[in-house]
Amino acid sequence: MELGSITEFLNNKSILVIGAAGFLAKSIVPSQKKFISSRLTNLFFVEKILRVQPKVKKLMGFESAITSYMKDYGSKRARMFGWPNTYVFTKAMGEMLLVHYSRDTVPLVIIRPTMVTSTYQEPFPGWIEGVRTIDGVAVGYAKGNLKHLTFNPKLTVDVIPADMVINALIMAMVECANRSTTSEIIYHVGSSLRNPFKFSNFQELSMRYFVQNPLIDKDGKPIKVGEFTAFSSMASFRIYTAICYSLPLKV
Repeated sequence: MELGSITEFLNNKSILVIGAAGFLAKSIVPSQKKFISSRLTNLFFVEKILRVQPKVKKLMGFESAITSYMKDYGSKRARMFGWPNTYVFTKAMGEMLLVHYSRDTVPLVIIRPTMVTSTYQEPFPGWIEGVRTIDGVAVGYAKGNLKHLTFNPKLTVDVIPADMVINALIMAMVECANRSTTSEIIYHVGSSLRNPFKFSNFQELSMRYFVQNPLIDKDGKPIKVGEFTAFSSMASFRIYTAICYSLPLKV
C-alpha cells in the first residue's frame, strides 16, 4: 500500500481508535498535543460516587486502598477464568465484546502487537515513556543490579518498536475501510518471523552499549557492567545462589 494513498484516505477524517492507551496513544498523537493525566481518572470516579451519595463526607484511603484491593481481586478473577493476569484477561474481554457488538454492522480490525519497545524512528529513535517489558532487564543490568538471569540464549524475544505498531495500525484502518465485508480481521504485529531477536543478541548488545555508555551512580562515577551469568533453569539458578551466597553467610 502506497504512502500517498494512505494519507489521502485519512485526510479530513475522524478515526476512533480504542485500546491504544498510554505509550501507544502518545505515539499516535503528535507530541506537542496536551494529554489528560491518568490521575484525572480518580476525579471522575469521585464525581460518580458523589452523584449516588452526595452527602458522603469522607473517602478513607481512597486511592491506595481501592487500587490494592482491585489488583488482588482482578488477579484472582482472571485466574478463575483461565487467564494468567488481568492484562490479558481484560484485553480478551474487550475483543470478545467488540466482535459481538460489531458483527455484520461495523467493519472491525484488531491489532495484536507483541512486546512493544521504544521507537525505531518517530518521533525520534529510542523514545519510550517509563520502563516497561524488557526495558526493566536492561535498566537493572545497566545499574549493576542484575548480574544473573534465567534464560535460553537461543530463545527468540518477539519485540516490536512502538512506531512500527502505529504504522501497522494506520495501514490496517485503511485496508479495513476499503473492504467490502464487515467481518472482523486480526493482525498480529511482531518481528520474530522476518527479523528474529534472540536473547543472546540482547545480552551482547546490552553489554556493548553500557560498556561504551555507562550510567552514572550517585557518586558521579560510571557503573561498570560485566557479562550476564545465564542459567537454563530455575534449579541451576537456585543451586548457584545457594553455593555462592547462602552457604558463605552460614559459615
